Amino acid sequence: MRPRVGPCLQNGWGDPVANVKGVAFLTERELAERWRCAPGWLANMRSQGAGPRYHKLNRLVRYLLDDVTAYEAARAVKIGA
Repeated sequence: MRPRVGPCLQNGWGDPVANVKGVAFLTERELAERWRCAPGWLANMRSQGAGPRYHKLNRLVRYLLDDVTAYEAARAVKIGA
């Protein structure tokens, strides 16, 4: 069952908005697929105050793509000199 969202958070097809005024958001599932991890692991990170910044839109968790890429870049490991 899909979560109910208000009309302000839906596009014309009734799907949650993935892009609001040119700002790209990732859903919890999309970030889990990107990182090849379980959505529950992301929820655990949020509860511990770890991981990238996130936003709660109603009950939905969304990650700004810019925040995710900044988080990934900050944790990149340099190899060699």
